[in-house]
Amino acid sequence: WSAERSQRMFAVQLEIAIETARSPLDPAALGVRYAEVEAIRREIAEREKQLLPANVAVLTEALSLQGATAVPVATNGVELVRRLHRVGFREAAAVLAALASSDIAPAVVGRPSASHGVARPFRPFRTSIPLDSDSAFLRAKGISGTTAAAHDVGEYRGSGWLKGCVGLRVHDPAGAPIGYLGRSLLAPGQCGRWKVPPGLPKAHILYNHHRAARGGPPPVLTVTECPWGVLRLAQLGVPAVALLGVHLSAAQRDLLRRSPRVRLMLDGDDAGIAAADRIRDALVGLAQTDVVRLPTGLDPDDLCDDELLALLPS
Repeated sequence: WSAERSQRMFAVQLEIAIETARSPLDPAALGVRYAEVEAIRREIAEREKQLLPANVAVLTEALSLQGATAVPVATNGVELVRRLHRVGFREAAAVLAALASSDIAPAVVGRPSASHGVARPFRPFRTSIPLDSDSAFLRAKGISGTTAAAHDVGEYRGSGWLKGCVGLRVHDPAGAPIGYLGRSLLAPGQCGRWKVPPGLPKAHILYNHHRAARGGPPPVLTVTECPWGVLRLAQLGVPAVALLGVHLSAAQRDLLRRSPRVRLMLDGDDAGIAAADRIRDALVGLAQTDVVRLPTGLDPDDLCDDELLALLPS
């Protein structure tokens, strides 16, 4: 129940962001949505008050899985953050201060507790975590440390959920951070490479949209499947977003239609080719849409800069 209500709240907040960007404003449309957000907030607050003992037990269990000492968080908070993030006392205190000032507390990432059966709603994680943009993995993809740092991307050197991953910060369409994706550097082959926070509303976001549309929708917006293509194109001065997959939701379509022209640069495999055709059809009448076909079996980040530029029509 709580997960479903939180998902609905997030969806309504995205609708508010879309309505706020319209001109002229529709007071009735905004008022209805703000009222629904407040009603859901009260429902969740009341339910969480009833489930507080179970939530505390789940938190204690999750912290013990991270190797934390089983002591009250209030008496060992700085040391806990130091151990999880492998940072000094000053950095740990800064993380705790950011958490204390956050309007929505970050969810503890872990498995749902079977003993309590409590569904964990998605809660945006607003706190910035330390990432090392000087990454051999990123360099191998042609992504510079400067580009990675500018996009809040880098290797996470601490322990916990993102251990052994390149972390990528994700935002909602209004530009507010909502958490991190992790690309595992440990998982072999194609399976298990990406870590996604439970409940992340992927269908309502486009990776990097808040940057690409900064100052207004770009005349041409390029769409890729994966964030690596977005970062490579950013180095060439090309505004781009990533679907985080091959499916286009209604909310993502509404974001894309703000640009007069959309350029689809999906992967050169069967799934990417089929998705490009499907998405082009979905955008008919909404935006001029071009499809850029990549060489068979290759992704945007497999190509050098000159090859990428040669594929982009003037």
